[in-house]
Amino acid sequence: MPTPETAPVPSARFDFNKAARDIVSDHPELKRNTVFVDLDTNTRIGPRMARIRATLSGKFRKMIKDKRQKAEQLQRGSAHALADGSGVNMLAMTLDRPFGLLHGAGLTDEMDRLFAFNHEIGHLIIPAGHAGKLDNFFSKLFGISNSGREVAADVYATIRHLQKYGADSAPLEFAPFKRATDTMNNSHDDAQSYVTSFAIDAVLRDRHKLAAANLTPAQVVEKVNEYHLRYTPTRAQVDALLKDFAPLKNEIPKISRQNTAPLLTLAEIALDPATSPQAFYMANRVLGVFLGKMLTGPVWVDIARQLHEKEKTITLDTLFPPPEKRAIPATLPRRAA
Repeated sequence: MPTPETAPVPSARFDFNKAARDIVSDHPELKRNTVFVDLDTNTRIGPRMARIRATLSGKFRKMIKDKRQKAEQLQRGSAHALADGSGVNMLAMTLDRPFGLLHGAGLTDEMDRLFAFNHEIGHLIIPAGHAGKLDNFFSKLFGISNSGREVAADVYATIRHLQKYGADSAPLEFAPFKRATDTMNNSHDDAQSYVTSFAIDAVLRDRHKLAAANLTPAQVVEKVNEYHLRYTPTRAQVDALLKDFAPLKNEIPKISRQNTAPLLTLAEIALDPATSPQAFYMANRVLGVFLGKMLTGPVWVDIARQLHEKEKTITLDTLFPPPEKRAIPATLPRRAA
């Protein structure tokens, strides 16, 4: 199992200040109220009035303190987009360790950190991704997916990566795999918020068209909204796939050439007729990375054959059909008198 959190990340180096200047240039509305914070040094950049308001805000100072303490407990990078309720927005991130959402040949320090930076920017500029946690009680009550905010943020970061590094950037392939395996591992309380691999896969499917489109910043926002609308799973779908993957809780990091048992469990889940279509797609997506490489021999050849048969009827398009092709009831149910 790859461990990008500990993998060395070569230069080119990420320039936090330049990233902040560039994004404010693309989205001038950020200039009025957004402070960019280096959590390692507590250095703050941004418009003067926003920095003054942030300094005077006790809530803002508490948020910074909380995020710095949280970052100190992690081996990987930590990044956050927050609003303190007084009109000041904050993007805060560490700069001293990799984030691990990208991986592989050609990965640079800049790619790794810029993806995390743009993910957090997505929370600030995409309406569907706005920072601020949806109350879990109400999300359950109304069947609202907690994944929507993170889908918007990941799609924004993915499109921005394609624009900067091109359609053939290999490190980006790891992002949907990482999100999928994190979902399967389900080792943290907000795992249901990061079911974003479907949307990232959809963007990667369209990567050459998107990279060549020369989209303006405003058009990128429009594209993100389109992918978010179509590829955000429902609350029921997320609950179902988390239930399907329950046997793998905390097991994914144990995968190695010497221990493929979690992958066999994953294959059993994928091929179980009772497994939800979304869980099958995600399981098949992850198993495909290992089949023929780490997973060989007659047993895995037969599993691969069964997976290929099943995947003919379960695709991104069948899971998330275009809005105009979704089934609509002929008549709406009558309201009770």
